[in-house]
Amino acid sequence: MSKEDFERLLDQKTDSSSVDWAEIRRGWIKQVYILYDQIDNWLSGYKDRGNLSIERKTMELTEESLGTYEIQSMILTINNKKVRLVPVGAVIIGASGRVDLVGPVGRCMLVLVPESSEGPHIYSIISTSEEEKRQKQEELDKALEKVRHEPKMWKLATEPPNIKYLTLDEDLFFDLLVEVLGGTSSL
Repeated sequence: MSKEDFERLLDQKTDSSSVDWAEIRRGWIKQVYILYDQIDNWLSGYKDRGNLSIERKTMELTEESLGTYEIQSMILTINNKKVRLVPVGAVIIGASGRVDLVGPVGRCMLVLVPESSEGPHIYSIISTSEEEKRQKQEELDKALEKVRHEPKMWKLATEPPNIKYLTLDEDLFFDLLVEVLGGTSSL
């Protein structure tokens, strides 16, 4: 029986053509660079002080669906302490990408999620009949399709177990920067 099952598995046609992985990779890289440009803008008034430097370094990232590709990390040097923004990947459960903000004493996860998203969601369908199951699945598909086409934005994912998404703005970024550097923030 297992050989027959295996042969059926080999004979199945996968519809991988419906996903344009190259486009997903391009969009992901573009979103990371938009994030970096925003951070550059937030820090622009502090560059002349002499104790802040910003650089971008090319790195290789490998993801199963996207393959190996080049993307940049961002390195902030503040009073001789380094803070790195490191892309983790585009194919992330519950998000369209993740970049970690890593400093000497902490790490924060920035996720690219739909604008209205306030935290991760897990969906399940429990039904007593095939008709009820089909109806609930259609309702879920409609809701997910609406969210799928929403504009994406960068948000902070708070610590588990009660993960919440907080919109990344200038004030939150500076709080996170102080936190991962070991200072006192208002978070």
